[in-house]
Formats: sequence, structure tokens, C-alpha cells
Amino acid sequence: MLLQLKDLSVNYGPKNILSSINLEIEKGEIVGLIGPNGSGKSTLMKAMVGLIPSNGEISYDNRPLKTISARQLSKHVAYMAQERDVAWDLSVERILALGCEAIGGSVRTPKHKAELEDIVSSLSLEPIRKESILQVSGGEKARALLGRALMQKTPLIIADEPTAGLDPEHQLELQEIFQKLQQQGTSMLVSLHDWTYAARLCTRLAMLKEGKLVAYGAPEEVLTQERVQDVYRVKAHILETEQGPVITPTTRL
Repeated sequence: MLLQLKDLSVNYGPKNILSSINLEIEKGEIVGLIGPNGSGKSTLMKAMVGLIPSNGEISYDNRPLKTISARQLSKHVAYMAQERDVAWDLSVERILALGCEAIGGSVRTPKHKAELEDIVSSLSLEPIRKESILQVSGGEKARALLGRALMQKTPLIIADEPTAGLDPEHQLELQEIFQKLQQQGTSMLVSLHDWTYAARLCTRLAMLKEGKLVAYGAPEEVLTQERVQDVYRVKAHILETEQGPVITPTTRL
């Protein structure tokens, strides 16, 4: 089991943010984390990688998170935060190299240099690789930071809203990259707001409502008319097509 959560909860002072979350991620899965704004998605991801204190159990490969050092953790999981503010005036290429250095590698070696070139190509970063990360667009920055995560070559990637700021072409490009990684055995946990994208990309969906996990299973089992109405307070139209489902919010309740 790559990642296992048992009765995970998070409190900010007297306020309970997450309650009794139980979740498992196995090799080769793409798990989508969905739910309304404020349901606890980002908090859950931060807790998973030890950025905020939590109660309960978090384990990587059956090892409790509290027994894993920061360097060791960087070899288990790569984390891409929702916040993309970067304070360093570094080139996009240098940002990618930081992911390699997090696990003790160096892009000066032929192996890691080749990996960097593959990621530059797969994320369409060639035109901006020498530009400062402070000068590129929001979508370009998102792809660069994803590239940094990919350079860690971890068995699990946790990405908080990786499609935010991406145009439709790059969203589809990212879907292809994630699916290719899945075929290679990499697992991902990604938070998403686009139901159609989530239903087509993910093998399983975990739906949060007010800090609780209310559904966890195959996309067609989680994204039902009834559950969307209960969790999101909207009605949705679900259309099955040859390319997969199209799920569109129609009216507020």
C-alpha cells in the first residue's frame, strides 16, 4: 500500500477541519479528490505530507509518517501545492532541477539530465526553459512546478489543483501525461473541480463534504445526480458519450 490513512483528523484550535478520514492508494492508481471549496481538500493533502499537524495514522509503504525523515519522504511522494507563489528568481530549468536535488540527485549526471530533457519535452517547456519562473504565465508556472515534482521520480504524486490556470489544450496534455505515468506504475492523488475531467482521468474518486469523506469509489459510483445535489447544492446533467461522461452543473438548489 503506497499510502494509507486511518481515522485522520485535523483541528485548527477548537475548529474541526477534517474528521475520521480513511483512505488507501495503491500502485498505479489515479485518485481524484473532489468536493466544494472549503471541504478540506487542501488541508488533507498538506496533512498527508506532514506540513500541518494531524491526529490518526498516515503511512507510506506501511511505515508511519512520523518515522520518516524529510529526505526519505521525498523519495516516497512528490507534492505540488495549490499555492504557486515562488520567491526565487530562478530559471524554469533550474526549478525542475530542484526536484532531482530533493532526492539527492543532480542533473549534471547523464541519467538525470536525460530525465530533465524528457520532462521539458513532455510538458512543452522548451520555449521557456531559460526564462525566470517569476516572469512566466500562471499556466506555465503550473507546468514548471509539476515538472519539479516529476523530477523526484516518486511512486506517488500529490497534486493540489494541477489543472488550475491551464488552457484546454494543456489540460488534455496533462491528462495524457498522468495516464502515461499510471501505465508506468506511478500513482497520483489530484484535487480537481472539473467533474468531467475527474470522471475521465481517475480510477477512483474521494468526495469530501464539510471535512468528511462521504464517498470513495469508481467515478460512476461517486458522481451521481443525488450525491452532486447533496454535496455541491446544484443539479447536474450527466451525458454518456464515446469519449466518456460529460457532467455539467445546470442550476443551483
